[in-house]
Amino acid sequence: MPLLLSSSRSNKSRMRKQTGKEYLSTAKILAVPAFPWSGRGFFKDVRAQLAREHNTPVTYAAFAEIMGCPKTTAFRWSEEVDHKNLVALFACLERLSATARQEFIEAHCRVLPALEHPWLSHSPASIGKLRELLSKERGLSVIAGRQSSRTFLFHAFGHAYRRLHGKNRRATGLDLHRPNRVVPLEFCAYVEGAALAQIRCAVLTLWPRIMTTSARIVMFNGVWLIQELREDILRLAERTHVVLACAGIPEIRSLALKVQTPIHLVTVSESKLVEQGICLNVRQLRNANSSTKTG
Repeated sequence: MPLLLSSSRSNKSRMRKQTGKEYLSTAKILAVPAFPWSGRGFFKDVRAQLAREHNTPVTYAAFAEIMGCPKTTAFRWSEEVDHKNLVALFACLERLSATARQEFIEAHCRVLPALEHPWLSHSPASIGKLRELLSKERGLSVIAGRQSSRTFLFHAFGHAYRRLHGKNRRATGLDLHRPNRVVPLEFCAYVEGAALAQIRCAVLTLWPRIMTTSARIVMFNGVWLIQELREDILRLAERTHVVLACAGIPEIRSLALKVQTPIHLVTVSESKLVEQGICLNVRQLRNANSSTKTG
């Protein structure tokens, strides 16, 4: 082995003499932060982590949906761009203690609603009923109760649907609340306005696309407030699964006369046993082609 190494070094020396090039040192003077990873490496790592977490490959199209950018941009960010600003951010974060760093990240990340979240998972029987609704083909599922609780459940249901079915079943939705505290649904459009009239105008521009969708589930949060759209929402429930989150409980007998597909009511309330917990009551109010049920 020593002879081989000596021979190798001798060959390299002869090659340098033959080319006439002087040996140059490969040593570099590194500037702070001298970070060991590139910015695009972060995107590759988080994409891989999402795939492991969701137990499914995260395509560039899906990655782009999550980040709210074109697919070509998602590819460039992962494969080409250096992202010096992202490296700079991590260089600052690593100067915090582990506890402070975690607190900073938690303070700047919204809550990810999930059926497995402790706010919901304390009621396994109700969660089991919700999972059954995830495979519902047509009909109306109403989520009623306090805004914060129903918005959390609305998003938990949407995230669970996407994780269960992925791209195999299209989904769309419309939410009249800015997602300040929860991770938004990538397939949902969000509308914010100072007055209902402004919100209504924005919703009407999106409405033709909603009514002609081929999505297998259509989710609405707060849209029931716009009375002129109620008939359209009920018509949608005849051909797809409509999830409707609203402040109050719509008049059930009136719904039963207009919707011939199954109707479920999910009421949410505050748990007295679990901090920030949400209690669920899931009822099937009406079977298709049958009389109204209330129990």
